[in-house]
Order: sequence, then C-alpha cells, then structure tokens
Amino acid sequence: MQTAKRLEIIVNEIDVESVTRILQESGARGYTVFPGLVGWGDRGLQQREAVTGTTGTACVFCICDDVVAHVASDRIRPVLRLRGGVCSVSETTIIR
Repeated sequence: MQTAKRLEIIVNEIDVESVTRILQESGARGYTVFPGLVGWGDRGLQQREAVTGTTGTACVFCICDDVVAHVASDRIRPVLRLRGGVCSVSETTIIR
C-alpha cells in the first residue's frame, strides 16, 4: 500500500478537456472522467438538458503525488473561478 493525493474536480462538461490537459501538463499519469452528473449546490440544480442541448456536469478523478496535486490544483483554480466548479484534494491509500 502507498499513500497519494486524490483530486476530484467537478466542472461543466465543456471544461473537461481543459482540466484533463492541465492534469497531463502537470505530470499526472492518468485520470478518469465521470460525465453526465446531476447535483445541487451554490448554482442550483445542475443537470444535462436533452431538450435544450445544454451540457451537464462531470467529475474528473485523479490519483497522483503531492507535487502533481499542488501544481494541478493551482492551475485548475482559474478555470473554476471563470466557469464554476470545485476541486477537492484529499489523502488516499492505493491498494493494488
């Protein structure tokens, strides 16, 4: 077992490409995207609208080391400020 950082970045689906590019440029070796999330928060109910074609919310999940987590979260912050979303960073244990 080893410890690592766990990033969970919730953004509009249209921002997923920017976030994943930032993760790659920050040195992340992988990530997982969960598209089409439904949730409620500061901006009210967030969901994909099939009738109007508006995008939904996605979660980008990444496990990485401390350095990558710090660099990536600093670089993701402007995306969150501009377009909304949230990034959480926590300690995790990897079991393989």
